[in-house]
Amino acid sequence: MNGSSGVVPKPQSLRLIWVAMCISVIVYGVVAFLVSRATVSEREGFQRGDFFADPLVIALHLAGFGAIAAGFVLPGIMLRARQARDPLTPPQQPGAPFVLTASVMQAVMIRFALCESAGVMGLVLAFVTGTPWMFVPLGLASLSALLLSHPAEDKLREFDETVRGPR
Repeated sequence: MNGSSGVVPKPQSLRLIWVAMCISVIVYGVVAFLVSRATVSEREGFQRGDFFADPLVIALHLAGFGAIAAGFVLPGIMLRARQARDPLTPPQQPGAPFVLTASVMQAVMIRFALCESAGVMGLVLAFVTGTPWMFVPLGLASLSALLLSHPAEDKLREFDETVRGPR
């Protein structure tokens, strides 16, 4: 995948990783609902509907939504910094097929991982609070962010052009 090996990353492998991340968030939701119902219905010290009084719940929600936001901001910053430090290959000729660079692939995978981490935080919340419904806000946000990040060729080209300029 790096430039020295001569291996060109393929968008199909990125799509496979994207599908795996989406499925993992769905599995987290299933686990949250199955395991949390099998344990305590409410954690000691909580009244019904009083979950957001707990600083841990608030902190994990903020961290989860922050991770999603970082997933859409950080990869672009990383690519721009790399472009400034070490210019990427020059733009291709118009009409040439899109070539996915290793840098763009890594940046998109970082976006996937940060978006998926919100689902993990939702699963942790479901375990900590003992209610599976605490997974829902972060799980849906995580899955929505991943769906918005679908690695279609036109989206990858657009992401690449924001860093290098139009091809």
